[in-house]
Amino acid sequence: SYSLYRPPVIDFQSNFGWESKEDDNPQQSYFVKAKGELLKSGVSLYVTGDEDDNPDRVDILAERINPEKKSLKDITRIALGDVRHQNFSVFNTTDTERGIRIESRNLGRTRDFDNTDFRGNLSEGWNVELYRDNILMGRKFPEDSGKFEFEEVPLFYGENRFKLVYYGPFGERREEERVINIDSSMEKPGEVSYDFTLSQKEQDSISFKDEIEDRDHGSMRFSSSFSSGIGNNLSLQGGMRSEEIEETRHNYYTLGLTGSLSGVLVKNEVILDDQSGKGLHLSAQARVKDVNLRFKNIFYKDFIKDDTNTSDPEEIVSEASLSGLAFKKSKYPVSWFLNEQYISRENSHSNRLSLREGVTGSNYSIYNFNQWENDSSVNKDQLTGYLYGYSRLDDLEIKTKADYEVAPDTKIKKAEISGRKTINEKLSSEVKLENDFEENIAKISGSLGYDTGKFKISPKIGAGTDGEWEVSTGVGLSIGKDPHLEKYDSDSSVRSPYGEVSAYVYEDKNNNRIKDDNEEPVPGVRIETTGLGLSAVTDENGVALIKGLQPYIKQGIRPDESSVEDPLLVSSTPGRSIYPRPGRIEKIDFPFYKSGEITGRIMSLNENGEKKILPYEKISLVSDNGKIQKEIRSEFDGYFSMERIPAGKYILKAGSGNDFYDFEEEVKVLPSGSDEKDIFIVKKEDEKELIINKSPQITRLVFENKNLYGFGNNNFTGTKIPVDSIL
Repeated sequence: SYSLYRPPVIDFQSNFGWESKEDDNPQQSYFVKAKGELLKSGVSLYVTGDEDDNPDRVDILAERINPEKKSLKDITRIALGDVRHQNFSVFNTTDTERGIRIESRNLGRTRDFDNTDFRGNLSEGWNVELYRDNILMGRKFPEDSGKFEFEEVPLFYGENRFKLVYYGPFGERREEERVINIDSSMEKPGEVSYDFTLSQKEQDSISFKDEIEDRDHGSMRFSSSFSSGIGNNLSLQGGMRSEEIEETRHNYYTLGLTGSLSGVLVKNEVILDDQSGKGLHLSAQARVKDVNLRFKNIFYKDFIKDDTNTSDPEEIVSEASLSGLAFKKSKYPVSWFLNEQYISRENSHSNRLSLREGVTGSNYSIYNFNQWENDSSVNKDQLTGYLYGYSRLDDLEIKTKADYEVAPDTKIKKAEISGRKTINEKLSSEVKLENDFEENIAKISGSLGYDTGKFKISPKIGAGTDGEWEVSTGVGLSIGKDPHLEKYDSDSSVRSPYGEVSAYVYEDKNNNRIKDDNEEPVPGVRIETTGLGLSAVTDENGVALIKGLQPYIKQGIRPDESSVEDPLLVSSTPGRSIYPRPGRIEKIDFPFYKSGEITGRIMSLNENGEKKILPYEKISLVSDNGKIQKEIRSEFDGYFSMERIPAGKYILKAGSGNDFYDFEEEVKVLPSGSDEKDIFIVKKEDEKELIINKSPQITRLVFENKNLYGFGNNNFTGTKIPVDSIL
């Protein structure tokens, strides 16, 4: 549940320096990312500024997210502040703007069908790369607003695995994985999901900008959509969007169907605008052997949207894409992606064909991208591309990139190479060489990254053949408050985008699962996650902090009992399941108790006082409330051992009550104690029927002289033993 108040996790970065091309030195910039909880909702804050604008931009968002939708009435997300309008038919995702958003869509189910967008915040000095199924889709640097965006990224039938790799100015490297499944898992018959967003167009919640010239700035933008399952693998979608374009309000209405048949997914939508014309959207997805296919056609008739060129409006947008894996049985399989787009306008047309190939190994990757473009309005063909390489040799990382042109001219436009060397666990260095062949300018830069564990600092120097130079340094740190220690601590890693767990391990002497004053912490216990492979070890305070948990993905948190120094210390609980949230440090206690054990042998005792060993006999330990604490079977020699038992009184039972034998006796287990207890079971005199226990040791039963004997495959090999003895 959300808290009334939970201290935020704060990431801070500051850059300070001088540049020869700037007149108002020194240059300085900063950014702050904070995520916490307030008034039963998660709150995130993003602030950036520089020497000219302080601050330059502020994003704020309060939201409640329910990752599990259990009924039709469940709202999975409600957000207030700087929100986005998601994909709506032929409209892409918007940038953030002041408003409110409510949705009931299952967060594990995508609404995208043939393309998606990736947007976010990116501070100065950072860059981000997007990979799709191990193919580099592009690299982005922060815009003036401190944002980045990858628009209209194609999706294919099946599982689309995306990876955003962020690179920071201090040598940071962090990854975010996102999986989008395009398949037949649509809403079930009768299931309904919806999305409602209301905002002010291109207006921030807190604005520090000068007056905006855009005439539609601040006008109301509204969008709503729904999806309902109307049959197996068939759903109905529709919605409305309203916004001002050139001071004229346009109301768009859409209705369509999505379905699958024989492995082919099809989507069609009709969209109408009350101020202009109409559009028809047709898409299909399929997979043929190892090749993914995707087709999309959009037909417009006098249709106007925000990006419409009214002097030459679009009439047809046709797109086809293929992707696959070539030479997959070879040592160097090649991932490839081919995309073709044709746009027909009222007075012109254009073609664009792109091809991406990638080869990835354990410590290297090579990517090549080519794009051919033709636009009839300028009557010019252009074929460009870039080649990107990455390799890692022990503690050395090398990156290379070359931008080139094939037509109309054949030339290398830009080239760069950089190497990052990890000197030790705290210090790294980087050298970068760049050459702009078109401008005939070469640059060299070098930087150091020093990680103290509490913060990072990175001095940098660079110069070019054009006489330009720069000198700067950056400082970065993250601050969070541990809920167990109740104190703030700084850290050098970026933390706010992720969830965290603070686990506390202590010795619960009275086994009441409550921390009492006389109970001490247990250091050196490994706490681990079940899925991500993350772990941490409790310190002298008994606290372990696990960082980097992916938000809203269910995680199991458990102690590794094999890491406990005292073998008699046992956890009272096997673990906990949580849904991590960004910026939330989850508080979990793991009480450990001192356990005891019961050992002995189990035998039968007849009326003459003769003892016989009972192998593979079921033995149970039952607590006062009737719950079975332990249940085992004796060994082949009748020996049994019940370990890791909480201290207390129990009932020790053997036999099943109505069977041939029966035993029941009260026992007391002491902490760190071992109780030797032999069990003697007396045959019931009134029992006439012999019930055979299906022991795995018996391979065959033989009647001989009206007696039943058992033959075994291990300890009983070659010996015939009366079945009642075996029992």
